[in-house]
Amino acid sequence: MVALCREHHDAADVGAYTREDFREMKARGRDRTEALSGQFQWRRRRLLAVLGGSFYYETPIPLQLRERPVVGFNHDDQDRFLLNVAMPSTLPEPRLCIQDNFWMEAGTPTKVECPPSGRTVGVEYANGDLIRVEFFEITDGAALSRRYPYGDGPRQFLEDEEPDGFPVTAVEIRMRIHAPDETPIIDLDANVTRVGGMTMVGGLFVRNHVGLSLE
Repeated sequence: MVALCREHHDAADVGAYTREDFREMKARGRDRTEALSGQFQWRRRRLLAVLGGSFYYETPIPLQLRERPVVGFNHDDQDRFLLNVAMPSTLPEPRLCIQDNFWMEAGTPTKVECPPSGRTVGVEYANGDLIRVEFFEITDGAALSRRYPYGDGPRQFLEDEEPDGFPVTAVEIRMRIHAPDETPIIDLDANVTRVGGMTMVGGLFVRNHVGLSLE
């Protein structure tokens, strides 16, 4: 298969190109390909980060590895949170990078998901490494509990202790990093954090400087 613009598509429909022409088009297009990139427009003064079933509320560095932030936040000139992600890898290959809400895929991903809504990006790699980032609004405590079975802690905090706790903007980050033998060594799915032999669910970190630090 080959993707064509409207002009070339119309010409192809009437037989203007041979199979060799199509192969040459694909080769030229592949050589000109640049890394996909985009920007999250979601900027909030209050933000709930969800990583591996644990919750990080207004926490500048939810996750760091050997004192280097993997997931962190800066602030813009209006004190709104800006997402930063430095995806680790056990391979000598670059991985997805997010700097102040601007993202760029890197390396040689096998799949890139970036729908027009601009609230989600997902990237997968041949060795099984993957990352998915999604911004969304949580309207109330019931909505939080429906999405996260271990969400009693943040629900109670936002309902009882935080003025105007709901609605709240959340950013959910799923990440899986594999060892060279393709065994997962860091696995953050929607509900559970697994690192080596450690499993953590339902953690709540409120205005900590660092949430989870891995060595």
